[in-house]
Amino acid sequence: LQFLYFIGSPPMTTLNRIICVLGAVAVAASSSDPAVDVFQNCSQISKAVTVPGSSTAYVTYLGMFNNTKECIDACLTTPTTRRCYSYTYFTDVVASYSGMCYGRFGEQNGKVWIPVPQHGANCGRVVYPCQSDADCNYNGKCDQSSGTCTCTPAWGGPTCQDLQLLPATRGSGYNESVNRISSWGGSVIIDDNDNNNKTKYHMYLSEFDNHCGLESWTRNSILTHAQSTNGFNSKYEKKGVIRGHFTHEPNVMKGPKGQVALFYSAVNSTVPECNCTDGSTPPSCKKGSLPHFQEVLAISEGPSGPWKTCIVFKNRTTPLDLVDDTNLSGVVLPNGSFVGLLRHWNNSFDGSQMHVVTSDNWEDCDSYKLNDEVLFPELPHSGTEDPHVYRDCEGRYHSIFHNMAPGFDHSVVGGHGYSIDGQSWTYSGTIYGDLVKFTDGTQFSFIKRARPHFIFADDGCTPLALTNGVVYGGTNGDASFTFLQPLRV
Repeated sequence: LQFLYFIGSPPMTTLNRIICVLGAVAVAASSSDPAVDVFQNCSQISKAVTVPGSSTAYVTYLGMFNNTKECIDACLTTPTTRRCYSYTYFTDVVASYSGMCYGRFGEQNGKVWIPVPQHGANCGRVVYPCQSDADCNYNGKCDQSSGTCTCTPAWGGPTCQDLQLLPATRGSGYNESVNRISSWGGSVIIDDNDNNNKTKYHMYLSEFDNHCGLESWTRNSILTHAQSTNGFNSKYEKKGVIRGHFTHEPNVMKGPKGQVALFYSAVNSTVPECNCTDGSTPPSCKKGSLPHFQEVLAISEGPSGPWKTCIVFKNRTTPLDLVDDTNLSGVVLPNGSFVGLLRHWNNSFDGSQMHVVTSDNWEDCDSYKLNDEVLFPELPHSGTEDPHVYRDCEGRYHSIFHNMAPGFDHSVVGGHGYSIDGQSWTYSGTIYGDLVKFTDGTQFSFIKRARPHFIFADDGCTPLALTNGVVYGGTNGDASFTFLQPLRV
C-alpha cells in the first residue's frame, strides 16, 4: 500500500503530501491540527458493512462524494459529539460502493485500526494531537504542549501503535524444521534462580508428535519445555515433555511468590495420533473428534516442575461456560488475584470473541469467573484470539493478540489492546503483519502467524522480543515452528 499524509485542519486543506512508510510521523500545521493518513487501495470497513450506503453500530455512512478529500472533510466536519478516527472512500472502481464514504467514530470503538487491501478504495486515520497517555495507547507519554507521543522503545508511530520489530536471526526460537518437527507458539519466563543470562529463559510451547504439522493439532499436540542457549534471542533446546497429547496452547506467568503458573488446554484423548514424515500433515490425517477441552492450571516452584494441577471452569452450566480452546492468558497480581482474557468461538458471529476472566485466588481453580460481556464488539467477521496479557512498568494492562478481523487477512495479523483496570478494554488495532525481515538481508511472508507472546526483561515489564507460531509450508502446507523476533530496546 502507498502511504500518504494530507495535513491540515477542517475544512481540509492539503498543506503537504508525503509518500512514506507505515509508522512515519506526520507534522501537522500546528499542534492543534489533526494529521490525516491516506492509504491507496485499502479499506477500514471490510466485512463490517454488507449493505452499500448503510451504517452499523460502529461504522457511519457519511454520504456520496466526488473524491477522497471530500470524504476526509466529511469525516472531520460531521456534526457529532464523537470524533472521527478513520475513513474509507470508494472510487468508481468499486461499482456497488462507488463514491461512498464511511467513518469510524468514538473513543471506545472508533480508534480501531485494521486496514486491509481493497482495490479501488482509499482509507486513513485521523491522528489528533494527544491529550493524555491513552492517546498513545499507553505505549508512550503524551506531551500535551506539542500534542505528540513519545513512545517507549518497543513501540513507534504517531500513536505508539506500531511494534518496532528488528530483523530476526535465523535459527533463533524453537525451530526444529531441519529435524522435520513442527511446533506452535512459545510462552517464556525467566528463572529467577538462574544467574546465567544465556540459559535463564524457559519456553513452553505446543509441539506436534510423529513429524506432523499444525493441522494435526487436535490429535498430536503435546506440551514441550525448552530452554535458551545463548540469551533470549537464541536457539531454544528441548528439555522435556510436560504432558502428552492432547495438550495445547500453553501460557506461562509468575505467581506473587515466584511460583510458575502454566495454563493450557488438555483432554485425556483416546483418538490415536497421526503418523507423518516431513513436519506437515497429509490429508489422510483428519482432525480427531474430541470432547470438550479442559482448561488446566499447573503450578510449580520452578520452571521444570514438578507440577500440581487443577481444572478451571470444571463446573460448566451455561453455553458460554462450555468454551473450548480458550487461549486463557492473564497476570497474577501481588495480592494473589488474577486478571485475564479468554476467547470463545461464537458461531453466530463466525469468529472469536474476547471475555474477561478474574479470580480472587489464582491457585484456587474453583474461584475463576468468566464475564459474559463481549469485548471489542466493533471488530468485524473473524474477531481476535490468542491473547497474551501483561502489565506495563506503570501497572496498566495490555494484551497482544492474533488479530483475525476482518476475514483472516494476513496483512494485519498482530493486534493490541489496553485497559486501566483489567475490566474495560480498548482495542487499538493492528501492530504487525506476516512479512518478516532477517539479519541476512532476506525477507519472508509466512502463511500464518499467530500465538503472540512477549519475552520480557528482568523487570518483567519491558518487552525484548516477540514469539509467534508461524506456518512456512512444507509438502502439505502446514509445517510450522516457533519464531522469535527481537524488538527495539
